[in-house]
Amino acid sequence: MDLSDAHYDQVSLLVPMNSHLGTPTWADFSKSARALSPAGTPLFNSYYANSRKDGLWVTYFNGGSSLTLPDNANVANFGTGDFTVELRLALHDGGHGSAWPRILETNHYPNPGGWGLVGSASENPGRLRFDLSDGSPLLITQSALTNLTYCHVAITRAAGQLRLFLDGVLQGALASAHDFSANRFRMGSNLNPSPGEYFKGWVRDLRITPGVARYTADFTPPAVNSFYRGPAGLSRVLPQTLASAFRFGQLGEPTEQTKGIQARRRVAPNPQIGRGVVVRNVALGYQAGDRTVALSGTTKVKALPADLPVSRPVRLYRNDTGALVAETQSRVDGSYTFQGLSLDQRYFVVAFDPTHVHRAVVADHLTAERIP
Repeated sequence: MDLSDAHYDQVSLLVPMNSHLGTPTWADFSKSARALSPAGTPLFNSYYANSRKDGLWVTYFNGGSSLTLPDNANVANFGTGDFTVELRLALHDGGHGSAWPRILETNHYPNPGGWGLVGSASENPGRLRFDLSDGSPLLITQSALTNLTYCHVAITRAAGQLRLFLDGVLQGALASAHDFSANRFRMGSNLNPSPGEYFKGWVRDLRITPGVARYTADFTPPAVNSFYRGPAGLSRVLPQTLASAFRFGQLGEPTEQTKGIQARRRVAPNPQIGRGVVVRNVALGYQAGDRTVALSGTTKVKALPADLPVSRPVRLYRNDTGALVAETQSRVDGSYTFQGLSLDQRYFVVAFDPTHVHRAVVADHLTAERIP
């Protein structure tokens, strides 16, 4: 799960809901690359400290905002078949922008054919329910969710058995032949002509997979951001113009054509693969600059009596857009150098430590220098 997804081709919606720079972009990583339209003011918010535990800003619904897909997008049109809906969320004030807050909804009450991931009426802290769009409750979490704390939530149906999981633990199950054919989708409020039932809280790592029940028993939730990595040790042909600054996370198919220098190399794109990684330029609109313009640094780990240099994966990003420019593996002495940069551009560097979970060091507002 962490390094590959055998069911990626079946994923209908794959949205990280986060940003390095707080810029409102809700990029869909699925093959359909759908566009979510905001209403109100959903935003990338740093209020909740844990929302940036991996260095990213996370989408916050303020109790009066939503994100919507056009009708007939076929994101959650499951019919009577298997499916998986999963995401991470953190409640603010029990999730209540309104009573019965809608986190996800595919049709509005009292119309049939849809489903909703819904907060409890007015509890604070609150529980979560999986309901029919006609208002009938199906499954509910066994206990309330702690405010300001991330939870992984998954709803699956396998061979007519519907299940709700919280942090990988089964909360309930029932037989289900319900026909979920309503072809609408919204996050953060209901789909009424005059929207209401607003959600208040943070959402990230949304993935919907029609036709596949990923979980049928207790499981360990996938790691944060693991949905956006390709298979280990593989790479792919990058298009000349990338769809978004997030597209580096989709690496995962054979061979890669680097942007700017137009070279083909077999490399390991995932920062956890490490040793065979070479520098490559993959940024949106990036053009190879003067090879004498470079940015250098060192990767070390804390130790006594002195910090120890180590070889670690390192990525270079544009400071203004967050687009990935290049990545490399630092040498055994910890040193690394990115060449072919611009003197008038600012960058930030992220050094990853794959020996620990969610550990990285960021240095920002860096300027390249000309090497004599």
